[in-house]
Amino acid sequence: MTREEKKEYNKQYRLKNKEKVGEQQQKWYDNNKDKKKEYNQQYRLKNKEKIAAQRQRYRIKNEDKIQQYYSDNKDKILERGKQYYSDNKEMVLGKQKKYRENNKEKIRKRDWLYNLKRYGITKKEYLEMFNEQNGCCKICKTHQSKLKSGLHIDHNHNTGKIRGLLCSKCNQALGLLNEDVSLLTDSLKYLENNS
Repeated sequence: MTREEKKEYNKQYRLKNKEKVGEQQQKWYDNNKDKKKEYNQQYRLKNKEKIAAQRQRYRIKNEDKIQQYYSDNKDKILERGKQYYSDNKEMVLGKQKKYRENNKEKIRKRDWLYNLKRYGITKKEYLEMFNEQNGCCKICKTHQSKLKSGLHIDHNHNTGKIRGLLCSKCNQALGLLNEDVSLLTDSLKYLENNS
């Protein structure tokens, strides 16, 4: 029997004996769980790039199918994610922290590009504002080089108008005071009277 004939025979056998083959595979898997897990881990470590390329090709080829699956199973996927997170919280947080430490520039650039897109401004417009402010927060005048994250794009939540670039503290302070001028004024008076 040639190799091709043997392959075809095995294929036909599996098709005719699905249940029997399934039971045998399950029995083998149950008896060799640790061995299989170790093999899979070693394989994934040795073939990271190959696996990533296969996944990428699959995603490109089946983009519509994947999108349909996600939209049909949104709640199920969210629930599974929440369960995984609660079961593996320490590991997930550790991985996230390690990723942030190793990819600070990548994250900063991604966040920066996301914000440009979100507020509908170009890189050129952002850089013009940045240069006008000498790379500093418009309120506290702290230079971006002294901040953990880049300057945030501040905007009026009612009109959407962009007002300038702020450090995260100043941006959050405005948000916490609901961008209300009277609250800001009262806060100033309070500080003046209680210093």
